Amino acid sequence: MSERSVCSHCHQSYAKDRLFEVEIGGENKTFCCKGCEGVYRFLHEGGFGDFYELLGDNTLKPPKEKKENLAYFDSNSFKQTYLFKNNQGFMQVSFVIEGIFCSACVDLLERALSNVDGIYEFSINHTNYKLKLIYDENKLSLSYIANLVQKLGYDLIAYNPENIEKKNHTKNREYFFSLVVAIFCTMNIMWIAVAQYTGYFLGSTQEIKDGLNLAAFLLSTPVLFYTGRSFFKNAYFQIKNRSIGMDTLVIIGASLTYGYSIYAALTRSHETYFEAVAMIICFVFGGRFLEVRAKKYAGDVMDSLSQLLPKEVLCLRDNKRVLCAIEEVGIDEIIEVPAFGIVPIDGILLDESALCDMQNITGEPMAVLLKKGDMILSGSFAQNTILHIQTKKLFSQSLLFSLVDTLENALSKKPKISSLAQKISLIFSPLVILIALCGGLWWYFVLNSSFDTSLMIAISVIVISCPCALALATPIACVVGVAQAYTHHIIFKQSRFIEVLAKAKYVVFDKTGTLSEGKPKVVRYLEFDDFDLALLRGLLDGLNHPIAMGVLQKIGEGEKKEIDSKKEVLGMGVIGYYHGQELVGGNLEFLQDRGIEINKEAREHSLDGLSVFAFGIGGRLSALFLLDDTLKDGSIEFVESLHKAGILVVLLSGDNQLNVMRNAAKLGIKQYYYNHNPIQKAEVIFKIKELLRKDESLVMVGDGINDALALGESGVGISFLGKMHNLTSHSSDVILLNQEIQTLSDSFSIAKKTYSIIKQNLIFSLVYNMVMIPLALYGWIIPLFAALSMSLSSLCVVLNSLRIRVK
Repeated sequence: MSERSVCSHCHQSYAKDRLFEVEIGGENKTFCCKGCEGVYRFLHEGGFGDFYELLGDNTLKPPKEKKENLAYFDSNSFKQTYLFKNNQGFMQVSFVIEGIFCSACVDLLERALSNVDGIYEFSINHTNYKLKLIYDENKLSLSYIANLVQKLGYDLIAYNPENIEKKNHTKNREYFFSLVVAIFCTMNIMWIAVAQYTGYFLGSTQEIKDGLNLAAFLLSTPVLFYTGRSFFKNAYFQIKNRSIGMDTLVIIGASLTYGYSIYAALTRSHETYFEAVAMIICFVFGGRFLEVRAKKYAGDVMDSLSQLLPKEVLCLRDNKRVLCAIEEVGIDEIIEVPAFGIVPIDGILLDESALCDMQNITGEPMAVLLKKGDMILSGSFAQNTILHIQTKKLFSQSLLFSLVDTLENALSKKPKISSLAQKISLIFSPLVILIALCGGLWWYFVLNSSFDTSLMIAISVIVISCPCALALATPIACVVGVAQAYTHHIIFKQSRFIEVLAKAKYVVFDKTGTLSEGKPKVVRYLEFDDFDLALLRGLLDGLNHPIAMGVLQKIGEGEKKEIDSKKEVLGMGVIGYYHGQELVGGNLEFLQDRGIEINKEAREHSLDGLSVFAFGIGGRLSALFLLDDTLKDGSIEFVESLHKAGILVVLLSGDNQLNVMRNAAKLGIKQYYYNHNPIQKAEVIFKIKELLRKDESLVMVGDGINDALALGESGVGISFLGKMHNLTSHSSDVILLNQEIQTLSDSFSIAKKTYSIIKQNLIFSLVYNMVMIPLALYGWIIPLFAALSMSLSSLCVVLNSLRIRVK
């Protein structure tokens, strides 16, 4: 028997897995429903907590949860949990908007919120529908905003990553089950339609027709009213807000066809078209389901970024180590960062030296040796040792927090691309309804036709022009394109990024790990004295530094001497002893400090901008290894292909000037930037966008956290998926599952082909409607053939989209 527990408010007993836990007043409370939670909060905040003592062992009836009760948004507990005051003194809060189905929904919300006095600033993320709201609490309340949003047909959910993930999972399950119902019923109803079509031409008894009509009715009903319930809801709010979208047209066509089919079946006067009802809903809902599935890859960037930052930090106060909330740490306080921990606040290093992994900041794989008094930036990782830092900025002013905040704004304010089908439908949908209505009235009043005939004409117009082909023109091509991309190890988080990538005018590359391997390799080797390679293998054995691994790769596997003892010196090199003889490996300065004389030839080679590893034995310089991060195979050819396509290419790197200039020359890139931190990279992207007049045809390709902000600022961000850079994958719009340049090239070619197919589908669907609507108005097409024509038009769109798979 499952373990049971009681609700903290109503004291009713439930299975423990049916209850949810909430922290209130510093204590964890369990509730059976939101209604109980709301009442408990109200009593607790109002000072009536002794009510539960008086209640004793008695139980209460759980209150009915009312969606209209919005007072919770104005409660102190909600404000303390979700709101904070920004630097301008305004309140800031984030929500996720439920009920959005398309860009028209977003447009409606943006228009409504822009007219509210007291809202200082707002933005809606077009990927995950996250609303960031900054408002003046002296002018309006959150409950007013929530009520306004509800009147428009949507709901506000306080942004909590864990809760939102659960809701998305539940929503995906509901969509999947609804689609299964639609597919099952539609597949079966099509067999019935085959029998009806056969009977229409060859003849059948009335009893058989009645049986087939009943079966078709029973199968089409759940498709229309269960799978299509979201269309009804959305159409209702579209009509309520005086707009006609694709949902409205779908529901009008499906509902009229359904109603007419019931009438025709009962009166036995005409043919029924229940299969058209099921197909309309099934096809359009299928496209919507695929869009929902695509959006699951577009997780909120903020979640991944925020996970890098600890909620608490150790502060040294009065010679005691105190665990403090990170927001409470002031300037000039001393904080302690554990080994392999992340630095949360910008400050000055107090230790004598420290080796820090700054790959999050610079994107470069080499660890950096910092000395006492050096500035250390938030986002850096401590390596092998505890760090003590004197803070020089507040948490909200530090680099990593600034990245989080700026990236959120960059993604939320990304220019949106409304699908071409949606734009056309804004004119097409009401026009079709008007044509159908006028056509039916013309046949009834002017041509003196019967009501049945006039209604059949109107339905024929709506059914034959039902935007199934128009609705499928974009999503089906995109689904095939996305699937084809996946077979080439490419993931498009949303199909809309295909269009932007296909129309790219600027491509900006990070260097390290993007066009280059990110793994230093020996490109030049100088030997000044004979020595045993087994000694060098033994000295470098077990070291994880990229330079050491690059040298080991060069000298190859073989005999290794067992080194008596060795010590790695942070950021400098390694010292070892073999039978009393000192072995030293590292940079030239390190060898010189150990008493090894550096000759002129070695110094001249060290000025080439390459990474240097020198090796000395017994006080003498034995060898010099010069390493370079070599370009990936195909990089030069790919950049050349972009140039030929008329695309401008830019190299944007955090690496040093010599390396960037040399690689830019190899790649044939004339415009390049070096020594750029994440903020500076984003500024470059912003300047290019200004040149393009904020056109979205700007693509950024990167692989590090230091590229995340620039990826978010660009029209489309592309990243290579790496073991160390899961964050960048969340920040980007397109993920490449391997490190090959060919995969990057495939993403451009697949996007261009897919976008071309989309345009062909749209042209076909429009031409189809321009030809078939007049034929239906003349009465030359009955609803039976209208439904068949509609199906064939959809099939043509699907077959054309499958051409994306053909090379």
